[in-house]
Amino acid sequence: MGGLWLLEGSGGPADPTAKLGPDPLVISSGDFAALLGSARRQIKALLLDQTAIAGVGNIYADESLFAAGIHPRARADRLSRPRRERLWAALRDRLNESIRLGGSTLRDYRNAEDRPGWFQLALKVYGRPDAPCPACAHPIRHATVAGRSTHYCSHCQKF
Repeated sequence: MGGLWLLEGSGGPADPTAKLGPDPLVISSGDFAALLGSARRQIKALLLDQTAIAGVGNIYADESLFAAGIHPRARADRLSRPRRERLWAALRDRLNESIRLGGSTLRDYRNAEDRPGWFQLALKVYGRPDAPCPACAHPIRHATVAGRSTHYCSHCQKF
């Protein structure tokens, strides 16, 4: 079991991961598409909801949406099947790239080997308001979506 968890109710030990959604690196393309198709809310809000899909943070949501060409305020259930598949692939790609580079060190993050991550050097939109988009040179925009700081290109990312 790996450790003792706090008891919840009258049952046994409570599993702290029980309410988490599927891992984005494990969920199938079809299951991911179905999840998006049943969610009547903004795609960024869905990606950040740990009960819907676990482990996607703000940086990875922004970067994946940019890579897939999807506006962060687009409704998840209104995305076409090809766009859902493109987002699934982009999310997995960005997460795997971050793992390969040791994560993102924006302030004082250190990985398990006590080293900084280098993924922040590969960021295309996150934390770059007003900088030129690397794809089209339009300025990167900044907004608040789902209560989080959000960065996107209004030219490359469509509803």
